[in-house]
Amino acid sequence: MYLSRRVNERPEQEHMRCSTYAKDTKECTVHYIRTCVLREIVLGELNKLLVSVMENEGEFIQTTMSNSVQKQST
Repeated sequence: MYLSRRVNERPEQEHMRCSTYAKDTKECTVHYIRTCVLREIVLGELNKLLVSVMENEGEFIQTTMSNSVQKQST
């Protein structure tokens, strides 16, 4: 994805567009997502993750510690 940002655009017009389409319009169809929409999606998913971690804090800590030990072993 390429960030498309122009000087004369309003911030809500900024968007990410398909890099394949930008290089070859025959290989891919045009598609994009506005960065303000992407930001809302990412923030929503992060909030879901935070709620899950808070509800299952002990399990999260145990899993994180286990993953950390495994990474250090390899």
